[in-house]
Amino acid sequence: MKLDIMMKTKQIILLIASIVLTFNACNEIDEIDKVDVSNQNVRVASMLSQLDIDVNGTKQIMVVTTNPTGSEWTATSTETWCTVTKTTTTEYGKLEQALEVSATTNTGFSRTATITITAGSGSNTATNTFTVTQETALEEPTMSSDPLSVDLAKDGAPVAVNIITNWDTWEAVSSESWCELVINGNTLTVSAPENPDLDSRTATITLTAGPEGHTATATINVLQASKYYISVNGIEFVLVEAGTFLQGAQSEDPTLPNYYPDANSNQAPVHSVTISKDYFIGRYELTQEQYENIMGSNPSTFKNPNNPVEMVDFTATMDFISALNTATGETFRLPTEAEWEYAARGGNRSMGFLYSGSNTVDDVAVYGQGKTYETSEVGTKAPNELGIYDMSGNVYEWCSDKYGTYPSTPVTDPVGEGSKRILRGGSAYHSKYSEAVTYRGSNTDSFTRAYLGFRLVYVPKD
Repeated sequence: MKLDIMMKTKQIILLIASIVLTFNACNEIDEIDKVDVSNQNVRVASMLSQLDIDVNGTKQIMVVTTNPTGSEWTATSTETWCTVTKTTTTEYGKLEQALEVSATTNTGFSRTATITITAGSGSNTATNTFTVTQETALEEPTMSSDPLSVDLAKDGAPVAVNIITNWDTWEAVSSESWCELVINGNTLTVSAPENPDLDSRTATITLTAGPEGHTATATINVLQASKYYISVNGIEFVLVEAGTFLQGAQSEDPTLPNYYPDANSNQAPVHSVTISKDYFIGRYELTQEQYENIMGSNPSTFKNPNNPVEMVDFTATMDFISALNTATGETFRLPTEAEWEYAARGGNRSMGFLYSGSNTVDDVAVYGQGKTYETSEVGTKAPNELGIYDMSGNVYEWCSDKYGTYPSTPVTDPVGEGSKRILRGGSAYHSKYSEAVTYRGSNTDSFTRAYLGFRLVYVPKD
């Protein structure tokens, strides 16, 4: 008898400790058991569901079953517009506990509320939640633009962008202060001051429409070209602004300008040169691919499309320039010796390096290979202060004027006169002494070597 009483008492305790909560909605049930391992006396069986209510807030009925049957339970909503009421229903053929969910009429965007149902008491409780979403009464904002990206010229001239949105008001914000925006109706005008940087620069414009929580966004990528770089017929050029520099080198007095202990006598005297006009010089030595695109053949020994063209004498170089001018309707030429050295030194950004861009020859030059030399692809070493490559090393470069003795007095836009043509920049064949920006070489117009090429100057149309 005592044993029977103990067994019945144990069964009652276990029954009270086990509270199970389930939901039925829209005739579709997806039950997933969740076990709270922190208290094994509580188990909750729930339906993970998204309950949708129309814009008018039409009520929905959810069947609630508890175990033991008749256990007390409560329901709460996180939002005042969403009302929950305990009720009963016979919708499924028998009288059952139920929860009525309704909402006020929605005059705004879609909104959500979280419903929590709790059964049991004290440490023996079971809870579950589900989300109620009421449909929107308003059209959700949209946002896009035409075009999706903007390329600004170096002078930053305005570009108009058509903004496509269903919202009356919208905003545009640039990530960079230099990128200027003007809104007029559904047109966004993008402009900028002239780009002062050596490289192109970028900004991102963020477009926004709609209230917080319901915003539509889009982005426009802005690229502004640098005034220092242009591309003509696939050949890149760097702007060298007019200025004055000391040309040449001297090896006698380290306290005086342009001291270079290994300078040859033909690099003296050091003298002032003024370049009176801006000019565009090739960012790279002319490549074999660029040469072949115009001439239909490639005379080079070390064949590679991106290596500098070589084995071209002065006459072949001028033939190429003439053919390029005819094919493009543009004007190209070779640099004078003074233009070449000014650009190699870094123009008005010069830091006074011995080589073009560095005092360490290995940083900027392909050089010193002697009889076993071979040219490299252009641009493999570091550029100089203007972003120009290989003005020390790789291939020797033709200049337009001829070798002459330097004057001792200041000159403007000098053009050398003599019997031989000027060669500048050293090469993969030459030692480091020939890679200095002041080194001067010369030869006849018919001279060719596999270490001799050229770079162009571009003359824009007025």
